[in-house]
Amino acid sequence: MRLLKTGLCVVLMACIGLAAGGCGTDPLVSAGLKVANNQISQLTGAEIKALSDAAMALINSQGGQTGQPLTDAQAAAVANFLLVNGINTPEDMERVSQQAEADPTSLQGLDELAAAFNVDPNDPDPYVVRHVFEQLFGLPPVEGEGA
Repeated sequence: MRLLKTGLCVVLMACIGLAAGGCGTDPLVSAGLKVANNQISQLTGAEIKALSDAAMALINSQGGQTGQPLTDAQAAAVANFLLVNGINTPEDMERVSQQAEADPTSLQGLDELAAAFNVDPNDPDPYVVRHVFEQLFGLPPVEGEGA
């Protein structure tokens, strides 16, 4: 739920930026528009990084927690993963999540994504997946959980 609220705040911030600044090429603004228009697979690495940085800044401002920013390679791997798996909506994310549980080998770009986040794609540990999302969205680790 907290992740969903954060995502909605990021989209709102992007829309406000568009209204205040007019047409521009700010990655956060263009990312917000793509997310709002169900074009998530069209996000670039720069836009993924901008969304992650904005989400991390928002989270850090709320609780004084800090996270690691995405590297350019991580953001590019996420963008590629979204594109090759046709992830455009939250429903698509759910579909890919179920597909990953049923047959992870059916996902494209998983090796590149795992390499960018320094995790073993064959590791069945669900905390490894959480680790990737912690880095992606700048979330602090949950105490008592592995990886």
